[in-house]
Amino acid sequence: TLAGAGIDVWYNYSPDLIDGKKYPYTLPFHTLDSVILSPHRGGSPLARPDRYTDVIENIKRFIRSEPLLNLINLDRGY
Repeated sequence: TLAGAGIDVWYNYSPDLIDGKKYPYTLPFHTLDSVILSPHRGGSPLARPDRYTDVIENIKRFIRSEPLLNLINLDRGY
């Protein structure tokens, strides 16, 4: 039995138009309490170390109990 999941690759960057709207997903993983979604950052930091600047900064901010960068807005659905 799985207690939860962390999903890195689930987002459709070129969604089709459905009822006049574009939804970036086809499966509603965001509605599950036991699932954590993250942006696709699964690549090696050695290939593009500049991409991890915000991640490193957020780790430092978290340790210092400071506000984090790039927070998600659950009320807006992302």
